[in-house]
Amino acid sequence: MNVIPSPEADRLRHLASQFDAHRGRLPDLANPHRQPDLVLMVRQFVELSELAAETGRQILNAQGRTSREHGGLRLTRFADAAHAAAEAAAHLGGAVEQLAFLSDTRRQRTHPGYQEVRESAVAVIADELVEAQAALDGASTDLHAAASRHAPPLTMANAARARSTGAGMAPQVETILTAATFPPQPVNSAHVTRSR
Repeated sequence: MNVIPSPEADRLRHLASQFDAHRGRLPDLANPHRQPDLVLMVRQFVELSELAAETGRQILNAQGRTSREHGGLRLTRFADAAHAAAEAAAHLGGAVEQLAFLSDTRRQRTHPGYQEVRESAVAVIADELVEAQAALDGASTDLHAAASRHAPPLTMANAARARSTGAGMAPQVETILTAATFPPQPVNSAHVTRSR
């Protein structure tokens, strides 16, 4: 199994947390009568597009490094993340387009010629947001799994080192106490065998 060094795993976790943050900022679709805020949606669309670009730049930066410095599939992981960010941004862009149309036709919302079209726009917004959330979910899950599988969190690593250190020190303490407490005795081969 290819092992990702801890700094690399930290980068994967940081990237996953960015996807988590965007997922948490998506409008709540539990209330279909509450229209998402256009300004907030546009800002998130821009930020998601920037995340896709930033992740793409990481691919360019990593391409020149040797494979010994990082685990296998490193470029693939970042490429998948860039694709997911771009996909989520595209779906969010589709929702923004429909929101802009609703904003432009607000005064005509009661006009018979606009009612059906506006209702269709609301349905498209819901579909686009569901797809955006699915893309963010998938990327976050994959990144968290990759980081945890190849490099456990710091707390787990510290606990493992503590158990290893404690187990290694126990025989030394026992040897010191035995030598200081008991005077030399005749050699008993059976006793020696049990001690070992």
